[in-house]
Amino acid sequence: MDLRAAHVGGPKIHVIEGVLTVWLLHRIVRAWAGPFAAAALQKAVQTGRLLPLITCGVWVGLAFQTKMLQAWLVLPVFAVVYQLTAPNPPLQRALRLLLSGAVTLAVSCSWVLIAWVTPAANRPYVDATSNNNPFSLVFGYNGLSRFSDDATAFGAVPAAGRMTGNTGWGMLVNHTVGPQIAWFLPLAVLAVVTALVWRAREPRTDLLRAGFLLWGGWLTVHAVVFSVSNGNHVYYTAVLAPAIAALAGGGLALFWSAYEAGGRRRLWLPSAIALTVAWALVLDRPTWFASRLLVFAVIFAVCAAFGLWPSASRASRRLVQGSVAAGIAATLLVPAGWAVSSLDPHFAGASTSPTAGPVGEFHHRALHDPPALRRAELDRPSARDTALLDYLVAHRKGEKYLLATQAAYPAERLLRAQAQPVLVMGGFTGKTPFPSAPQLANLIATHQLRYVLLTHLRPTTPATSAHGLGLLRLPGCPLDLPRRGHPPPREGPRTLRRQLRLCPAGVRIPLARSLTGQPPSAAGGPGSPGTDERDSRVAAMQG
Repeated sequence: MDLRAAHVGGPKIHVIEGVLTVWLLHRIVRAWAGPFAAAALQKAVQTGRLLPLITCGVWVGLAFQTKMLQAWLVLPVFAVVYQLTAPNPPLQRALRLLLSGAVTLAVSCSWVLIAWVTPAANRPYVDATSNNNPFSLVFGYNGLSRFSDDATAFGAVPAAGRMTGNTGWGMLVNHTVGPQIAWFLPLAVLAVVTALVWRAREPRTDLLRAGFLLWGGWLTVHAVVFSVSNGNHVYYTAVLAPAIAALAGGGLALFWSAYEAGGRRRLWLPSAIALTVAWALVLDRPTWFASRLLVFAVIFAVCAAFGLWPSASRASRRLVQGSVAAGIAATLLVPAGWAVSSLDPHFAGASTSPTAGPVGEFHHRALHDPPALRRAELDRPSARDTALLDYLVAHRKGEKYLLATQAAYPAERLLRAQAQPVLVMGGFTGKTPFPSAPQLANLIATHQLRYVLLTHLRPTTPATSAHGLGLLRLPGCPLDLPRRGHPPPREGPRTLRRQLRLCPAGVRIPLARSLTGQPPSAAGGPGSPGTDERDSRVAAMQG
């Protein structure tokens, strides 16, 4: 597994990425649909044409190439919305759905089929599988293993660090996930239920009801899947953002129309504002992180409720406009405070599992270990990482790989500094059975690999186990395996040069420290940035 990475371009790049993300989210939810699959489906429902429905299938298939089975979660919703609301005859709608589904399947499985028919000797090993089968990656590791007690279902390898705590029916509103995604969740639910009730007597092809049905189904299906899975990282819930944004915005627009029309339905607008602020209090209560902002939010909400309680015909236009502005400020104030907090490294979470506010394992670890914040930066490698890389590059003699690492996480730190070819033994999780001990021995014998970075903090593979490394030992060259509790040598470039000595008779793996030090007690789980392998060993090998 050859892993390369380009140097991350610093804080300015992160700012640009953030702006582009907000712009993309706006494009997705504006006018209900925006671009991509949801937009194509909406166009197919509105026009009754086949091409937009086929385009929808293509977009979902392309999404499958990124997130695999998660991309298919929207398919039942899309099928129901199209079958219920498209203007075409029932049989034609069904046949077109089948055709679009076939396109989705073909585009989705294109890479899987190509990898499957390619001889294993002519392609890379399929990560996260025990049998080198791409279908095991899709339907095992990224499928069945996430919903069953069998972590090795369908040829998968056990997942690394899947957060088993973020599951269950209260997952979306717990103290960690809730402040990341659920600020407008009650408003979204209220909007979709109210819209479906109010527009129940509209024609079958009513586009407004179809929009609420689309985004409501999107939200419901994902919420159910997250709740019944065996664990989720917080950032998985970002897929709910388009649905919640569309439903919250569409709901407020619906409530505003009801307010202008007068009657009892006018009270839904101030009630929705009050509900959203009350929910912000519930989410903020475990930490009271934004308690000062919450005070102002409550004040604004009270002003909005009193200003919007009378009918629009009785209130002055200036009062209504001011009340609406106060209501919008009340709903956005606390979520904005949590979002802005992510600009502070103390409240940004891990780079591979970002969160906002004083929640998450990384935040609590950083409270007791402030240097962890420095080690978490993606754009500035540590001096020790740089020193290690400089030595390896200087002593590289035409080998294909600069270094082999035990799992992906030790490699990530080094690749932040330079884009060098690194062989990741064990793959992403460290449990993939590649390379085998004979394969590793062959790489060394053919001068394709010279250095190996080992650690007892990651799982062993057939090649990195004591037995596998024993196969590499040649006569007259001792093999020093990592020993727990061994006192660390003094670290620095001179120490590294002294430890990375070659054995003329064959192979020597000296007891060494990696120049990426962090105590094991401070090391995070898989996916935690800056997880420095204090007990790493660098093996210098010569065939």
